[in-house]
Amino acid sequence: FYILQSAVIVPSKMIPCSLYSLFCSICVLSLKANAFTTTTWNLAENQHISSRRTIPTPHEPRSTTTRLFESASASSASLTDLLDTLEDKRNIPSLQDWAVEQGVHFAEGVLLVDNGLGDWGVGMSANHSHVANTPIMTIPPHLILSSEDDRIAPATRAFMGNIMAETSPGMDYYLKECLLMMAVLLENASAKSSNSNWSPWLETLPRSFQIGLSLDPLERSHVERMAPAFLEHQDKQWNACWQAIQQVVDDESVELPIGFRDLLLTYKNDGVEEEEESETTTTTDDEQQTLKELVEWAFGVVFTRSWRSPDGNAATLVPLGDMFNHDSAMANVYPNFLKDDDQEIDDDAADNHHNKAGSIQMKLKQNVEEGSPLFLSYGMGDQPARFLVNFGFWDRSANLMDANLTVPEAHGENWPVDPSELVVSTRSGGISEEVWNLAVYRFLLDQDVAAAAKLSQARKDKNDTFQAMLDQYDIPAIMYLRKHALQIIGETYPDMDLCPADGLASASPRRFGMIARYNNGMRESWMRVAESLEYELEDALAKRQKEQG
Repeated sequence: FYILQSAVIVPSKMIPCSLYSLFCSICVLSLKANAFTTTTWNLAENQHISSRRTIPTPHEPRSTTTRLFESASASSASLTDLLDTLEDKRNIPSLQDWAVEQGVHFAEGVLLVDNGLGDWGVGMSANHSHVANTPIMTIPPHLILSSEDDRIAPATRAFMGNIMAETSPGMDYYLKECLLMMAVLLENASAKSSNSNWSPWLETLPRSFQIGLSLDPLERSHVERMAPAFLEHQDKQWNACWQAIQQVVDDESVELPIGFRDLLLTYKNDGVEEEEESETTTTTDDEQQTLKELVEWAFGVVFTRSWRSPDGNAATLVPLGDMFNHDSAMANVYPNFLKDDDQEIDDDAADNHHNKAGSIQMKLKQNVEEGSPLFLSYGMGDQPARFLVNFGFWDRSANLMDANLTVPEAHGENWPVDPSELVVSTRSGGISEEVWNLAVYRFLLDQDVAAAAKLSQARKDKNDTFQAMLDQYDIPAIMYLRKHALQIIGETYPDMDLCPADGLASASPRRFGMIARYNNGMRESWMRVAESLEYELEDALAKRQKEQG
């Protein structure tokens, strides 16, 4: 391990792709060897998996407050994903001291931890443990950056919202994130003159991101195959925010804080020619950045690290809260926004800055033992494509994934379904009950519309006819799903090398390798689905043969 750890300190451009691929292969084998030994599965949590093939994997309910992004920092602590963060040397060690000075409260034993590979997270010391519902970290309101920043005038907010709506219908929903980008740019400008209270935190932020926006053409061609909807959505988010900020800077009639427009124009004037040629955010020297690259950086900060307030009225960045890494299966922390009427608030307490209205507490969902890592769930854990595009990593912790099976739009009213229940297991290839049911309906829509209508009505009536029809058409449904799985394997996740083919080049070998590992990991999961369906087909045929004598 020491040899491997030492090797990855070499800058990425100096690592031959073949050596990097070998390193990644070793890491993946190590991860696979430990994948099923680090978690105690709770069978009672298998809410959506068919009783035909019970799968011992828990399901993390998706967030009810945000959908396309939640808080984020880096991927969960897996060796190969951490390679993708090494190019950013982040000044973390002094962050906790600054946080304490600013009134951030840490429960005893809670630390920022270095995993030894340039990535950081939050964990418990070896000598401390805490019980469920303990506030392990409290961030006071004056440290929370918000889209409600009063430095942005109401008229400017309205102007930006109109531009975003005109750029792409519906994208004005993300006006709050765009305003938060403006707040980040303001603080970044203030930090240059040492006038920002957030300077120590800003210094810890990555200077580049591995999200969909940063992909080069080769990388994008692969991600478009695997995650087209999320990539298209991120493009719309970016275009709307970029157009709004660009037009605010250009239109002198739009009010901005004194000196802010002039500073942003220096970026635009210094780099106008390079801006037209740049397709990725690779510049790390602020003085050489174009305005577009600077705004891309702010976009990466906000859309990978921000949280919506519970009422949805503000987008926020929470220093220290954004240090929690993600794990879909083992998340043991959640954010708690303190309000004026919360019972936990005690204005008479000597340490009332720990529970002041407007603060955010990071609380434990369960008991946590000594030395344990502390994880958030970034939500939508059954959507691995979202993590690839929005956060730039492969979520290996996910136990479930989207079945990529939908109800035809024309029949949506006839077959209402919660998309979060249309899942398959990444571990065993098992199928949720809703996927089985929908497969029968989809088969009948293609073969016998009247029978499909009968099945739909029986489902609404919850009568015995529904189960009888499911049993009647189980073999066609299995074959329908098997064809569906094989199509995904062949078209969405074909076998992919960790290095680009001869004659092709990637701007970031590490990022390309991560994309390839994601592709191949998803391919393996879908192959398990196809294999599971083979067993189901054998069982169904044997049962049918026995019934027929």
